[in-house]
Amino acid sequence: MAHCKYSLTGARILTRQGFTCGHLVIADGVLEAWLPYNQSPPRPWVDCSELTIAPGFVDLQQNGGYGLLFNDTPDVQTLEKLNEGNLNHGTTGFLATLITDEDAKVGAAIDAARRYQGQGLIGLHLEGPWLNPNRGGIHDSDLIRPVSNDLLNTIIEAKDVVKLVTLAPEVVDEEVIRTLARAGIKVSGGHTLASETQSLGAIGAGMDMATHLFNAMPPISARSPGFTATVLDRRLYCGLVGDGIHVSSANVRLAHRLLADKLFLVTDATPASGADVREFEFAGKSISVENDRCLGPDGTIGGSNLTMDKGVQRLVAMDIPLADALAMAGVTPRLALGLPRIQPGMKAELVGLCPGLEVRGTVQGRQLLEVAR
Repeated sequence: MAHCKYSLTGARILTRQGFTCGHLVIADGVLEAWLPYNQSPPRPWVDCSELTIAPGFVDLQQNGGYGLLFNDTPDVQTLEKLNEGNLNHGTTGFLATLITDEDAKVGAAIDAARRYQGQGLIGLHLEGPWLNPNRGGIHDSDLIRPVSNDLLNTIIEAKDVVKLVTLAPEVVDEEVIRTLARAGIKVSGGHTLASETQSLGAIGAGMDMATHLFNAMPPISARSPGFTATVLDRRLYCGLVGDGIHVSSANVRLAHRLLADKLFLVTDATPASGADVREFEFAGKSISVENDRCLGPDGTIGGSNLTMDKGVQRLVAMDIPLADALAMAGVTPRLALGLPRIQPGMKAELVGLCPGLEVRGTVQGRQLLEVAR
């Protein structure tokens, strides 16, 4: 493969200290160097003087997108198409998310992730089936079930690709959480009615994340903090669906103030994300898309039609500072999974945004994608 080296010049770059102007040097798909604005970068140049460059977005809860749903077709072709679509929206990494389904479907998803040879896929997020049926949301209540040794062993044996499991702490033994955590699989609480005591027990056993904060979990009351207040108080990493529909703007701002660098953006994406899809099937239910809402027959929210770039735009519209919104989309998700920050010497995964925060281009290793607008 021919040597390839170029510079992204004159951009406003998001760093740990905030925004600074400078140049980024990419060599053979690796971020080779960051250079200050007054230093001349090597040629050829890609003029980025009107752009903001940030770490590529990472979506830890992507059920599908672009007309596809991973539960329907958990195969290599779906993963390829999800990554291809994601690049147009600044997303360079994702967890393909399988919601509550049969054991055989879990096995198919594991097999697809292992056979996938492309870029973008970090691994799998198994959301269920060990959930509280009284907080199941759109999940198929007939498939929500207790822990079985067979499925637990399947997941542990697939620790090379299963990176995150969402479960309700009150429906599993703490030893299940310990077993997953010891295997290096992140455990996130969700679809739960766990009490404060149950939540603290799960945290002590290794649960260190919460799935779609505020959704499918109990409200906070004066004398019963429950799961929601407990994870906020203990400052766990929390995913939040930032579409302005799942969570009110006031609660987004509140979570941001309380959690700061522990709060990250997720899409909870469905086939309607990045596509003109008005109706689709999800967990055996017909979902209609109206006014950006994905709703089941009884009004239950069934995922979103969000993409990560739209999520950043909506966070900013909710008065989240741009640097924080970009970190929620591209920095914190990596840290939540135990991955390092993007820095020189690592694979280049970057997004370039126009002043209006539309994606202008995405770098994913050797691929430099210019998004047509």
